[in-house]
Amino acid sequence: MMIKRSPIGHRFNDPAIILGEMNGYSVPLSVSDKEIEIECTKQLALCDLTAFNRVGFRGGNISTWAEEQHNIVLPEANRSLKTQQGFIVARLSHTEILILDDIEDQRKGFTSILKKTGHDSLLKYHPDIYYLPRQDSHSCFMLSGEHCAAMFSKLCAVDLRVSKFSNMSVAQTSMARASVIIIRWDFAETPGYFVLMDSSLAEYLWNCLLDAMQEFDGKIIGCSTLTYTPIEFVKLLTK
Repeated sequence: MMIKRSPIGHRFNDPAIILGEMNGYSVPLSVSDKEIEIECTKQLALCDLTAFNRVGFRGGNISTWAEEQHNIVLPEANRSLKTQQGFIVARLSHTEILILDDIEDQRKGFTSILKKTGHDSLLKYHPDIYYLPRQDSHSCFMLSGEHCAAMFSKLCAVDLRVSKFSNMSVAQTSMARASVIIIRWDFAETPGYFVLMDSSLAEYLWNCLLDAMQEFDGKIIGCSTLTYTPIEFVKLLTK
């Protein structure tokens, strides 16, 4: 049973939108013709990824805990990496990390880290490591395409051009006066950006992004467009 819904889930009530289930959420799998969605992904596209897994941890021994408990060597602050288990770890500060599903390997390995980070094990081995329920507190969008940086310049003071904000970089900043976490995560040769914000601000920021995208003819796309395998995605992007 699909019991969860994104804060902007009510925006996908058009009968033409194909809805489906992902991670217990009702999500728009496709909002238009698939070829149109793929083409939009290359130029400027916005997708609601609130259904994707995410979790945070904070504590003074975060590096030791990550390596000893999960065999993860953390990146430096304001950087991210993909782990062998198949998820993304973003270093927000010396003491805090954010873990996300990788779009290419959605849900692979993520269950194992959640099982190993129950409160009992945390208190037993590292009493100063705190679980942060980012699934509940933050929504997640993905923007992709060559016009992303130009569009972001209308909303955010951070220079997110590909020449300045390298792949896997992390920024904690303000976008349209809302606090956001931005992680650059490219698809093949196409720039991609995770944008996470407080769930209470999700619809506000969604509207701001839609407004800023109009100049570049940006479009909303469904989740299924971003969940092809890496080989499939490269083939689609290079048609």
